[in-house]
Order: sequence, then structure tokens, then C-alpha cells
Amino acid sequence: MTLRRGIKGYVAMAYAGLSVVAAIALMYLVARILLALASGAFQRIIQVVPVGSIALAAAVYIFGHIFRSMRLALLIGGWSVGLRLITSFHFMTAGVSLAMPLKLGEFYRVAALSRLIGSFTLSVEIVWWERVLDVIALIIIMMVAFRDASSGSWHQFADVIVLAVSFIAISVLVFFVLPDNLRRTSVLIIRRYDSPRTVPILRILERVRRSILEAPRMVRGKKGSLAALTMLIWACEVGTFAILLAALGKAIADAPDALLGLLSVLTRGQTLAGVMDSNATAFGGQFLPYFAATQAPLALFGLFAGIIYTIERMRQ
Repeated sequence: MTLRRGIKGYVAMAYAGLSVVAAIALMYLVARILLALASGAFQRIIQVVPVGSIALAAAVYIFGHIFRSMRLALLIGGWSVGLRLITSFHFMTAGVSLAMPLKLGEFYRVAALSRLIGSFTLSVEIVWWERVLDVIALIIIMMVAFRDASSGSWHQFADVIVLAVSFIAISVLVFFVLPDNLRRTSVLIIRRYDSPRTVPILRILERVRRSILEAPRMVRGKKGSLAALTMLIWACEVGTFAILLAALGKAIADAPDALLGLLSVLTRGQTLAGVMDSNATAFGGQFLPYFAATQAPLALFGLFAGIIYTIERMRQ
């Protein structure tokens, strides 16, 4: 009993730490945005891109995140958590991710989601499925863009394609090949080793196998809805890019190379904070209007959503 209380105490402290991390990250980003606004950085963007185009692009981008919230609710299943809570959770964690380079925000999302649904294993599987769906869409978009891009683009962004395809291949192996091999391994251990010391190992293998088998079941009967939502999400992403590209007066022929460059920057984990810290390559670069129209409003939405999420959790 004392041990369980101690574990619960540590878990409560860990979750409290997550809340502190979220608050610090979101307030840091909002402060950076306000400082950039005061320094006139965004005014330079308005001189190049009309305010109306930035507002329209921001609205389309936020709608994409609303679709992401709906996809997350579908993966969680049952709608028992509540769509408002899931939506506020998504925007909060998406905002926090903007302050964390190299995709480290995914680890925060997993930890925070485990608190929301009460299962760390399920949270890992849900976030994994989110990334699988996004990577599949990303591969399709990049392959279409490569068809019309300049000849040198393939070599420049081939590493992104290789990583994306490798992630999909690993996901297939983990979800559909590994469970049967774990079962065979358990049978082999039972046949060759008749010892009580193998019991804990067998229990661990069986627990891992059951956890992995839960991932394919999670999307059973939902594939069409998940595919439709993913298409809407990435239609909003590409639509945001197209609006800003048109506002910049770029030629249609330049779109594939520009899109590949943007996707490469995003998949490598470029964050709003990193953009603001890199004056030479970001604030004076070609993707600054995109970050201003997408990640800046997302950070503000994330702060507002974090407040709503905290209030909803306190009511529970």
C-alpha cells in the first residue's frame, strides 16, 4: 500500500511537471512573438505579403488543426473524453511543440496524452498512428512535387524521403510482423527452458505482444474516416502554402521546389523559436511569411487552449 502511494505521488509530480513545462513553453513563445512584433519584424512581412492573405492563410491552417483534433478524437475512440477537451489538448500540445526542436514535442504529447486517457501504451500507439498517417501523406505530396521539381531537388531532399519510407517500413514490421515473432519466441522459450526464471520474461513478451496487437485494432473500421481527415489536414497545409505563394507573386513553376523546401524544413523540426533566433537564414529567408501565418497564431491558440484545458481538468 505504501509503495502504491509512493508511485502515485511520483506520477502526480510528473504530471504537475508537464503542466509547468507547457506553461513555460507557451508563455516563452508568446513573449517571443510580442518582442518580434515590437521590433517590427512582422511589419516587414506585411510589406511583402498583404494582411488579408496572411489572415486567410492562418485561418486555413487553424482549420487543419481542427481536423487534427477530430482525427485524434477518432483514434482515442468513444468520444467519452469529450471533443472540447481533446481539441484544447491538441492545440496546447501543438503549441508546446513549437518551442521544442528536433520533434521533441512528440515525447511531451505522448506523456500528456497518457494523463488524458489514462494509458501510456495507448498514448504511444495513438501518436504513432498520427505520425504514420502524416508521413504517408507527406510521401505522396513530395513524390508528386518531385515530378515537376528541378533536377537537383531529388538529391537535396532524398534523405527526407528515405527517412519517411523507413518509418513506414518500421511501423509495418512492428504492427504486423513483430507480434507473431514474439509469440514464436515465447513458444521457443517454453520448449527449451523449463525454469521458473523464464516466467517473468514470458509475461513481458506477452504484455508487449498484446500492446502491439492493440494498435491495428485501434484503426479497425476507421480507416476511411482517418484517411479522409488526413486528406483534409494536408489539403489545409498545402492550401496555406498556396495562398502565401500566390501573395508573394511566385510563378506556378516555382511551386514544386518551394514546397519541397518548406516540407524539408518542417520535417527536420524547424520551430518558431528557431526561426526567430536565426536572422540570417529565417527572418530574411523565404519561409518567414509561412511561419508568421501559421506558427505564430498556433502559439497564441495553444496558450488559450492550455488555459481551457487546465480549467477542464480541474473541474474533473
